Amino acid sequence: MALNIKIVLLVMLGGAIALFLIQNVANVEIQFMFWSVTMNRSTLVLLVLGIGVIVGWVFHGIHVRTHRRRSVDREIENGAGASSAVSKNIQQLENDR
Repeated sequence: MALNIKIVLLVMLGGAIALFLIQNVANVEIQFMFWSVTMNRSTLVLLVLGIGVIVGWVFHGIHVRTHRRRSVDREIENGAGASSAVSKNIQQLENDR
């Protein structure tokens, strides 16, 4: 049952993407300072969406890493230096490097 719902949702999403691509075939010229680029409107929207996803992913990773470091620092300051949570967070930080 759940597999059928997923298939239906994927087909609907694919149809919506196809409809979007068909309806937005007009060329758009982008000018920034001395650069000028002409591309399909749908390509531009998908490119901007992709850039936004990547930027959001990077900033989320920076936020998580900063939060984890602050958590480790707080636990060390509170005297819980030998606790398993601290050693686990320290290992995660070392693995991230």
